[in-house]
Amino acid sequence: RSHFGSSFARLRRSAPWLNIMSLGTPDAINDEMVTPRSTDENEEEREVVLNVYDIDRVSGWWNEYTKNEDEPSRFGAFHVGVVIYGIEYCYQYYFDLWQEGVTGVVSHWPKSTDYTFRASESMGRTVLAETQVDALIADIENEWCAADYHITRKNCVSFAEELCGRLECPRPFPAWIKGALETARSSYVLSTVLDASWATAKWWMVWSTQNEEAKAIEGQSGGEPPTWDAPLRSRD
Repeated sequence: RSHFGSSFARLRRSAPWLNIMSLGTPDAINDEMVTPRSTDENEEEREVVLNVYDIDRVSGWWNEYTKNEDEPSRFGAFHVGVVIYGIEYCYQYYFDLWQEGVTGVVSHWPKSTDYTFRASESMGRTVLAETQVDALIADIENEWCAADYHITRKNCVSFAEELCGRLECPRPFPAWIKGALETARSSYVLSTVLDASWATAKWWMVWSTQNEEAKAIEGQSGGEPPTWDAPLRSRD
């Protein structure tokens, strides 16, 4: 799940022989070279598809329990990726990377992820050419930093919705995918609890990273937890 995946995706397009390599699973290598796409194939790849996943076993149980005949789950909790021109893009944070400037945008082959696939939703075809999508992704990489991730306000679902909007998809973003997030945002109590929970989790991840770095660099056996606004040590 390298944060360099999106840049590699653009390199793959400019050098067709790189198509023998898998972005999501480096050990999966195709035996055949990829032939140039026909016009019809290119038109088909203009279709934007949302891949929706269960985050873990608990969310999978909940998503299954709350689904109905019309929609997979109105109150589900999901991970979402956006597929365009044969590549799936998503947004995430990293446990040990909280510096500004590290993108949270990740690219991989469609459905090549550790999450459990649940459903796909077609958003229609984008009007943007492949090169325009490349430029758009480059801009979005700078706008969606991993350190800015928030469990309810800036996550993979809000990223997918914004990307679909900027791809000018003709179909509206499915309401059922945002069910749990909309419920959380509409409740002051629930929103407050989740904000506090995420702030605590993020603080712990920052402290754990700094503590491990201090041990490795200075040979110390431990360290004091940082303040909430403590700056991160550079990882260059």
